[in-house]
Amino acid sequence: MKKIIVLVIASFMTLQLVHAQMKFEEGKWDEVVAKAKKTKKYIFVDAYAEWCGPCKTMAKSVFTDAKVGEFFNQKYINYKFDMEKGEGPKFAGKYGVQAYPTLLFFNENGEIAHRAVGGRDANGFIELGESALNPDKQILSLENKFKKGEKSKEFMKKYFDALQEAGDEAKIPEIAEKFLAGIPEKKWIEEENSEYLFHASKKNAKILPLIMTNRDKIMKWNMGANRYNTILFNSILEELSPIFQAKDNAKYASLKESNLKKFGANDGKKTNAKLDVLHARYVEGKGFEEKLDIYANQYCDDWVELIDFSNMYGQGEDKTVLEKALKFSEKAEKLDQNPTTLYATAMLLKRLDNKPKAREKAKKGLEIAKKTKHNLEKSLEILLTELK
Repeated sequence: MKKIIVLVIASFMTLQLVHAQMKFEEGKWDEVVAKAKKTKKYIFVDAYAEWCGPCKTMAKSVFTDAKVGEFFNQKYINYKFDMEKGEGPKFAGKYGVQAYPTLLFFNENGEIAHRAVGGRDANGFIELGESALNPDKQILSLENKFKKGEKSKEFMKKYFDALQEAGDEAKIPEIAEKFLAGIPEKKWIEEENSEYLFHASKKNAKILPLIMTNRDKIMKWNMGANRYNTILFNSILEELSPIFQAKDNAKYASLKESNLKKFGANDGKKTNAKLDVLHARYVEGKGFEEKLDIYANQYCDDWVELIDFSNMYGQGEDKTVLEKALKFSEKAEKLDQNPTTLYATAMLLKRLDNKPKAREKAKKGLEIAKKTKHNLEKSLEILLTELK
């Protein structure tokens, strides 16, 4: 009798677990849209690729979560399909799916209402699902309000943030420019507006001379060097692409000479050194590491970029290569001691068997992370535990 009760309980728990998971609709996309129109429910689409790591993580850990299942099964018709198979490529082209996972939300009429790019944990995914149903946060609703003339500062911030989460690279520069147009120009060069300034620079030619005039002020911002250098570099991309494609060395030399005049000696040399890295990799096909070392060690003043270089070299096991990665992370740390730079340095020191110094860096990083509520706080705690 006890065995029967245990089996019944186990079966019931298994049944509960199955029902708690997200239920994904079968059939063709047109059939899903028809069902949405009939039931007056929104559609959630998991646009994934088979090889995508974050897609697999969400499928394994998020879509199976009981809270997620309860919310999405009640509020949505859920559908998923591979963007590289069957209907996928046509669907991806129509809705601009370029990164995975892309999380799409359609209203009951089959119109795209909201979207986001990248994986989420269970709570973040539910929050995203709630935003897609909320007219105050939903991209389609915000877009309609914008078209009707809503241009308040608070609204533009909300619309801009939603587009960033969606990864809508086509609309983001336009909305950033509109946001800046709604505030006095003298306030453009304020740290709180750095994100708008960065994106608007892709459309507004007057931003380049403005940031160059205010270089010293911008360099003091959080990620200021990254913002400044990227705007400089983006200003020459239109000229750069055809030169690289044609492998025209004469025009390449002319562009570098122009940069020295346009940006001044220091910024011009820095920009040209970065160009040489790309030229070595994509045009010459040789000398990439040598050019990267010159740029990183002699010219780079951007800790974000240096951490990228450090991560690139820090993947293998070769001690010489790891020491080069450490050199980059340590330079990044000198430019800006923050949880990201300290975590990168601590990880490399650990892999190079320098645990005492790794603990020192990780401890400092954790102190800053706790004060600033940085997203690396948990990772630094785990690292310190491993270094005991």
